[in-house]
Amino acid sequence: MFFFTKHAQVQMLEHDLKFGDAFNVLKAGKILNDPDYENGSFRYRVQTNKITVVIVFKKPNHIFIVTAWRN
Repeated sequence: MFFFTKHAQVQMLEHDLKFGDAFNVLKAGKILNDPDYENGSFRYRVQTNKITVVIVFKKPNHIFIVTAWRN
């Protein structure tokens, strides 16, 4: 299951990104760096050449999209 934080929704609107854009990044993107530990959880940057999506795993099969932007 995927969930979008309020912050992610605001950032996606500001960067003219749709939910489908975020899902495409999760399907085709890569995690190039080690995760950052912030607010009690590991945050992973999933990247394509054009878009970055930051995700957090809260439970098994629960992915929270924290923020997103165009590169």
